[in-house]
Amino acid sequence: MPKISVITVCYNEPEVERTCNSILEQTCKNYEWIVIDGGSTGKCIETLRKFADKMTLFVSEKDNGIYDAMNKGIRRAKGEYLVFMNAGDVFFHSEVLQLVEPYLDGRNEIVYGDTQYINEDGSAEIISCLDSLSKEFFIGNTINHQSAFIRRDIFARFGGYDENFPIFADVEKWLVCKENNCCFKHLPVIVAGFYRTGVSSRFTERYYAERRRMYEKHFSADCLKKYL
Repeated sequence: MPKISVITVCYNEPEVERTCNSILEQTCKNYEWIVIDGGSTGKCIETLRKFADKMTLFVSEKDNGIYDAMNKGIRRAKGEYLVFMNAGDVFFHSEVLQLVEPYLDGRNEIVYGDTQYINEDGSAEIISCLDSLSKEFFIGNTINHQSAFIRRDIFARFGGYDENFPIFADVEKWLVCKENNCCFKHLPVIVAGFYRTGVSSRFTERYYAERRRMYEKHFSADCLKKYL
């Protein structure tokens, strides 16, 4: 059984090739690579097919959004830990999996590292995570999804991503994990290069409404008054 399942979800991402190269360049080979594509066309699907023989599993079919695609990947994964390296983003360097693998020991249920955030103008900044995270940390903050390794049995215990939160399902799952006393372990390793172009980077009315609904599910009104 592979230690790590690298799951890539994609839909017409123009920079998918950099993601594919980043995964294949990893010096640690104890992983499987699952690609769940939402029915891409044109150059994107051509690029994915170019790499298909290197993938453990390649699915290209219509889905109901990013978290539906992630849940498809979870159901097919066989690794002990899952990391979602979605199309467009990258591992920070070729030795990330090699550095992280020793900490994927079963006791640490969520192993998370730091992230390089890359803006549309090409500028970038490194954001480091705290070593200890309270539940309240996730009011206004999060762990970068691409920089986290999650034990697969968490999804068996608590279900997949809640598709009622099409923007915030990853944050909502962190809250579920905190409420169930899952073990979070921070590593001072830059795991991912994350490009700020995705749906959760667009601060729309829908974004704020969904975020509020998620908070109201997991926090009391008095707590939200204190933190918001």
